Amino acid sequence: MVTFIRVVFLSLCLVVCGGVSAHGGQYAAGDLNGDRDVDFEDVLVLAGSWLNPNCLDPGCEADLDGADGVNMADFAILAADWGLRANTVVITEFMASNGSKPPLDPGEVLDENGDSSDWIELHNPTPETVALGGWHLTDNANDLTKWEFPTGVELESGEFKLVFASGKDRRAADGVLHTNFALDIEGGYLALVKGDGVTVAHEYAPYPGQLTDVSYGLAQRSEALVPSGVTASYRVPTEGDAGVNWPAAGFDDTLWDTAKTGLGFAGSSSEAGADIGDTTIPGFHATSGEIYTVLGDGEDIWSSADSFYYVYRPLAGDGELSARVINITNTHEWAKAGVMIRETLDPGSKNAAEVLTPGRGTGFQRRVSTNGLSTINSGGTASTPYWVRLTRVGDTFTGYYSSDGVVWIPQGSEDIQMAQQAYIGLCVTSHSSGVLCLAVFDSVSGGGEITGDLTEKMLNVNASLWTRIGFPAESLDLFDSLVLRVRYDDAFVAYLNGIEVARDNVTGAPAWNSAADGNRPNDLSEGFSNFDISGRLDLLNEGDNVLAIHALNDDKSDEHFLILPELAASSSGMAPQYFPQATPGNSNYPGSVNVVGDTKFSHDRGFYDAPISVTISTETPGATIHYTTDGSAPSEAHGQKYLNPVSISKTTCLRAMAFRPGWLSTNVDTHTYIFLGQVVRQPAAPQGFPASWGGTAADYEMDPDVVDNPSYSGLMRQSLL
Repeated sequence: MVTFIRVVFLSLCLVVCGGVSAHGGQYAAGDLNGDRDVDFEDVLVLAGSWLNPNCLDPGCEADLDGADGVNMADFAILAADWGLRANTVVITEFMASNGSKPPLDPGEVLDENGDSSDWIELHNPTPETVALGGWHLTDNANDLTKWEFPTGVELESGEFKLVFASGKDRRAADGVLHTNFALDIEGGYLALVKGDGVTVAHEYAPYPGQLTDVSYGLAQRSEALVPSGVTASYRVPTEGDAGVNWPAAGFDDTLWDTAKTGLGFAGSSSEAGADIGDTTIPGFHATSGEIYTVLGDGEDIWSSADSFYYVYRPLAGDGELSARVINITNTHEWAKAGVMIRETLDPGSKNAAEVLTPGRGTGFQRRVSTNGLSTINSGGTASTPYWVRLTRVGDTFTGYYSSDGVVWIPQGSEDIQMAQQAYIGLCVTSHSSGVLCLAVFDSVSGGGEITGDLTEKMLNVNASLWTRIGFPAESLDLFDSLVLRVRYDDAFVAYLNGIEVARDNVTGAPAWNSAADGNRPNDLSEGFSNFDISGRLDLLNEGDNVLAIHALNDDKSDEHFLILPELAASSSGMAPQYFPQATPGNSNYPGSVNVVGDTKFSHDRGFYDAPISVTISTETPGATIHYTTDGSAPSEAHGQKYLNPVSISKTTCLRAMAFRPGWLSTNVDTHTYIFLGQVVRQPAAPQGFPASWGGTAADYEMDPDVVDNPSYSGLMRQSLL
């Protein structure tokens, strides 16, 4: 009777085995459907392969221990992983045929030599930093240690990293990484292997044929609920605000001040933080070594220094500064006006430099001769006005030059390790000491993280700042991950719809005038810190929501303060697909110009008494259908190609998906067909079933005393239903 119950239970599990996505490689061993969670969905996949004779052969995805088919030993492995989330770095995207060329469009990328090298994107979805030194990338399943990461390469939680697959084999930990192999447009193998040289962290085995400028990888649904630069309401609280429940979703903040994030100030750099357009600052005659604010549009900037810089904003993260040089006058033929970077605002420092000029360190400027022509560093000329731009992505700085402000010509890129945040600004130099050099900049735009300068309202007034950001949220059932990313100096407490969800460097219940527990090193605020608050997804409302943050300085007189939050929701279910719009260094967004029509089955799932012939179809012309009958998930690289109707004469779990290169593939649809007569008359030792379970002889037969008993035999079919 026990055998009867077990077999019927597993058969019914097959019926509810739903469609799950194919994936490029597993995470935890028990993660059978590739959604980065070990949960009930994985139990369904295991049930779909239970007692399946095909799973006695190697390669059955549910045979976790690789022995004796799918049985209780595999269930024990899944149970041991229960509740685990993603536990390793993954290859989220790659491009096997990169056709990028300047000017670069969104999603295009060149290596540091200006070559359109193929690339591989890694992502760390775990809550911890992963040291990649000693790990490997390979395009050969028989050579798992083909290319090794150098010591010192780390991937922080939530971070993306690009490795060029160029064959150039460059392994400097502080430089751009290049593998010693290139990717194959015809399709092939790609894997990330852990430091032991044996454990495959993630693989595409194999990946299908690729298309030029079309990337391939794991589809991730991600939505920035609160991005950088949104408008926040803020208040520097006073004693009269004590006890106010300001984080509550329904709190009225209409009388608070507003500004775009991030909010703060940065010591002496606050002098360089006046908004562009501020015409209250008159033109000035600078002396060597002084630091001044960039003036408003059309204002004059003077310098008598041989090399003088006007800092616009601190830039601790990604950003840019662009400017149009209307005119420049000086009798020296090498007078310059352009953009630059500087590592510190120390007046005595000489480390400000010219990027992208061979032999000149790290500066990017335009030379201007007395005849009004701008001699670019490559030797060409262009008449004023001209445009310049300097961008920062991590530690990579790229300079651009434009004659019209529309077509930007990259002057190359350079990796520069900054000891602290960089300062991007405008520069003017006469190259003739004591001789005035007049430059007029217009259309200045861009900058760093501090867009709301609170120096006057907060410095020496209060160490606490209250902020509130309203945001909408929809389709919350699609998300299973919620991450709060914060750049802060020195502490914060975050609330979602009035409930605390994260904090750092502050203990106890913060009061209106609380300070941080201690000074947080300034360089830590240069990057985002990630806080996984997926367990508080239930706090989100369909519709309006509020992210409230109590930001704290370590002292009201400390001249460094920053709060810049981001809130992102995502779906951890990942399935390989093509991406016509590549997103190197960012989350992959599902969606495509063209979407393959869903697969349809001619016979619905359920119970059957006679053999059937199942037709699988899709409305998309030119699409290919792959299917499986062993419980595994089909993909572009796995399963049988559908050519003719599939004959079903016994209990079968039929799974199918359709794809077309360059289109968004379908998910995996599953229909299970159960033949009741087969279940009722199942022999004690069916061919292909394991002969024993944990040393105990197996008996798959339903109890004959029940099946053949006149009191029950006529009720058997209805009882199974």
